[in-house]
Amino acid sequence: MGCSADKQAGAGGDLNERFIASGLRQPDSGDYENDFEKKIFFAINLFRYEPKSFVPAVKRAYKENVLLKQESKEVQAELIKAIQSAEAMPPVSFEG
Repeated sequence: MGCSADKQAGAGGDLNERFIASGLRQPDSGDYENDFEKKIFFAINLFRYEPKSFVPAVKRAYKENVLLKQESKEVQAELIKAIQSAEAMPPVSFEG
């Protein structure tokens, strides 16, 4: 899951589309300083909202990322198991 490729954040659609479709509260433009912070906010809250939707992105990362290809299949399986058993959590918000 790279930050430069919005389409890799979770399954289906780009990060912005998925965040809007989720109905989660959008941050105010004054809450973040740049687009990277906004994308991180979106990704964190999407993961908290629907963790299981990130399993395809984790599998893709292990398949395509040169550093993750070196990891054992057991590590990947353990991470996927943890994601699949994760419960939804309330979203985080910016506090200022």
